[in-house]
Amino acid sequence: ADTMGQAAALTGGYGSTYGQSVGQQQYDAYLRQLTDQIPELQQAAYGRYTQEGQDLLDRYGLLQTREADAYGKYRDEVNDWSDEVSRLYSLYSGERDYEYGAAMDVPFI
Repeated sequence: ADTMGQAAALTGGYGSTYGQSVGQQQYDAYLRQLTDQIPELQQAAYGRYTQEGQDLLDRYGLLQTREADAYGKYRDEVNDWSDEVSRLYSLYSGERDYEYGAAMDVPFI
């Protein structure tokens, strides 16, 4: 638009085919510059796309690690509980067997 205005100023403020021609040439040059930037823009967009994918993979890996840690802690707690139940049952069984044996040693009158 500025180029067409400057060309119109040369002709006394009236529009002309010269002004239109110059304006179109400037517009075409501007579009060529934009077209020349397409590969760079495409590369930048692809770089952002791949980085976002990598960020998602990293977040998934972090989540997976945290879940594995939580499950490991849970299994440790279950194993500790199971060991404690076994220990207490063993104490109970030993005490019961002792009392049964003691009761059997008492003579029956």
